[in-house]
Order: sequence, then structure tokens, then C-alpha cells
Amino acid sequence: MHSTRSSPKRRAADLAARDRAVMQEIQKEQSARDKKTARLRALRLAKEAADKETAEKIEAEQLLAAQQALKPPSSGKKPSHRRRKPPVETSGSKEQSAHG
Repeated sequence: MHSTRSSPKRRAADLAARDRAVMQEIQKEQSARDKKTARLRALRLAKEAADKETAEKIEAEQLLAAQQALKPPSSGKKPSHRRRKPPVETSGSKEQSAHG
């Protein structure tokens, strides 16, 4: 009769082959996980950059709106920095208004 048991050398070779196959599978999984992590990191960084840009744009718009709210309304002319002199009254105009 033939023994169904494999020889010790054969069993060692089978175990070594199985170990190699398991290690290759683990390496494939690690590689896939690393690629996924790198992709997700790139997406996160891109989103953070876009969010930062949007926040800066909103902040600049709010600052501009606040500055415009503080400005007096523009009439289209440059404001005159000279004071007007009060009208000079003549002595005759006082008498007329007092008797008028």
C-alpha cells in the first residue's frame, strides 16, 4: 500500500509555496491600500486648498463691503475741502430787513 502522507520534504515545499502566496497577497493588499491612501490624501489636500481659496475670497468681499459701508455716498464730485465764507451783510440790507 501506498501512504497518503506526503514526505517531509514535500510538505515543507508546500508550506513554503503557501507562505510565498500569502506574502504576495499581503503585499498586493498593502500596495492597494497605499494607493488608495495617496489618492484620498490628494483629494483632501485639493479640497482644503479650494476651501481656503473660497474662504479668502469671501473674506476679501466682506472686507470690501465693510469698507464701502464706511464710506460716505459719492455724489460724483470730489468733496471740497474749503470752507465757505459766511455771506457778508451790508449795512443797508440790515436796515431794510429790520424795517421791511
